[in-house]
Amino acid sequence: MVIEQLYYYATHNPSFAGDLNKGILLQGKYGCGKTILLETYSLLHNHIVKKFCLNQPLLLFIKSVELQEQIIRQSVKMFVQRPLIIDEFGREPKTAQDYGNINRPISELLSLRSDAGTLTHGTTNFILDTLSSEEFYGRMIGYRLKAMFNFITLQGESRRH
Repeated sequence: MVIEQLYYYATHNPSFAGDLNKGILLQGKYGCGKTILLETYSLLHNHIVKKFCLNQPLLLFIKSVELQEQIIRQSVKMFVQRPLIIDEFGREPKTAQDYGNINRPISELLSLRSDAGTLTHGTTNFILDTLSSEEFYGRMIGYRLKAMFNFITLQGESRRH
């Protein structure tokens, strides 16, 4: 059960089926609950950090499209060390033009976060093979995604009414 595994992960319980040193990437169809689960995780984490004055940074929950816009406006460096939950991985445009140069902001961020060992979480409608394709992030980033994330599939159809 996905919620049980997320609980084990959040509490650093060795019963977690994956690697506690990696982030979580929830995969599944549209409307199956990926976003609400990780958004709730973010809210609980941040509430506990604030309530108990823990010396931990707050999680930033952000859609990939918005993250890409902020990287373009500010700098990728602002997001390399900050704990992130990236919602809707793969939904953002893969390239952005900056003064005639074509950049891949999310790919660059993922590469830098992987190099830094920064914990990253996310949601996506795509499987690893799709994310690793040249139309998305490419094989090199796909390889890094495998090293960065526990891939958890949320089964079922849309729960939206």
